[in-house]
Amino acid sequence: RLLQTNQGTILSGLTAGQTYFLRLYNNTAFTPTVTTFTLCLTGGPTAPVNDECAGAVPVGVSTTCTTPVSGNFFGASQSVAATTGCGNTSLAQDVWYSFVATGSTQTLTVNGSLGVVADVRAGTCASSSSVFCATTFASQPLIVRGLTMGQTYYLRLYPNSTNQPTAITGTHSVCLTAGPPAVANDECAQAVALAVQTTCVTATNGTVLTASQSLPPTTNCANQAPTAADVWYSFVASGPRQLITLAPRTNMVLDVRSGTCAASSSLYCNLVPDGNTAGSLVAGLTAGTTYFIRVYSSNFTPPTAATATFTICVSAPPTPPANDEC
Repeated sequence: RLLQTNQGTILSGLTAGQTYFLRLYNNTAFTPTVTTFTLCLTGGPTAPVNDECAGAVPVGVSTTCTTPVSGNFFGASQSVAATTGCGNTSLAQDVWYSFVATGSTQTLTVNGSLGVVADVRAGTCASSSSVFCATTFASQPLIVRGLTMGQTYYLRLYPNSTNQPTAITGTHSVCLTAGPPAVANDECAQAVALAVQTTCVTATNGTVLTASQSLPPTTNCANQAPTAADVWYSFVASGPRQLITLAPRTNMVLDVRSGTCAASSSLYCNLVPDGNTAGSLVAGLTAGTTYFIRVYSSNFTPPTAATATFTICVSAPPTPPANDEC
């Protein structure tokens, strides 16, 4: 761990009475001009009451965030490794909360001076798995998706930083309110049918704001965000190639799938950046066959109401150049 000048570092996970070795070395590529230092070890701070899952503090789902639950990361130890792909830190000095879902979505607001990773976990303290994970910043609401009404979930919070929080910077508050209803095409069975147009004249509006994850993120396709809150569309191919124009307000994944809702495989998958209008040429199709389009954000932090929107349309492919074939 990097030691900051004149800033104490908490060493956690120690066993009383055991001897440890402390190795110090210069953290630059250059020879330091000042090579001396002082070192002092003192008793560590008292860990917060919710340092471990067994001490999780209950958070009720309220109508408004007028009475949030207060907490502090200062003195917390790491209970579980940092969740892959949902923050920029390998440290996870976490504190725990619990809540009972009142619907399939909940709005989570964490207010503090640090960026915070919010890891929602299902199961028990002895064995839990992450069902939603994202980084949030001060007072930026997160819509937690894919929940089951009446089920208890654990909310694991830790700073998205390599620097340890202090007693001041570690303070935060947590609030949960009811989430908005899920979008109509949240699942494959409710896929919105898109007509194949000659040219992309009439695009269909969409959003992933309240979508839940139907399938894990597609392997080797764009950024591997930990979750894939997806929405679904379908089209009947008019030929072996189609031009799919996805115009998002933030980076999104376009995943074209063949098969059925119960068993589909990815035929084409690619990242479509913010503001792109060029369209994606998808080949290998069979005329008259129905295909599914799955759209989800590729960002670690879920999009807001404004950036979660996009337009999409399917059209005939452009005319190939005269020398397209040998």
